[in-house]
Amino acid sequence: MVDMLLQTRLLYERHLVQLEDKIRNENRYVLPEVSSLQNYLVHYQSLEYQLWSI
Repeated sequence: MVDMLLQTRLLYERHLVQLEDKIRNENRYVLPEVSSLQNYLVHYQSLEYQLWSI
């Protein structure tokens, strides 16, 4: 379970870094992608909190 959460976190962090690069390169915001990734991160953080609360 912990391993799966760590892999998920790394995946989301990688996507965020790629998105930040894309925003810098294009010099504009890609709002739907940002919103989607933020939602995933909130979900991940919730799962992580639940795991450590056990």
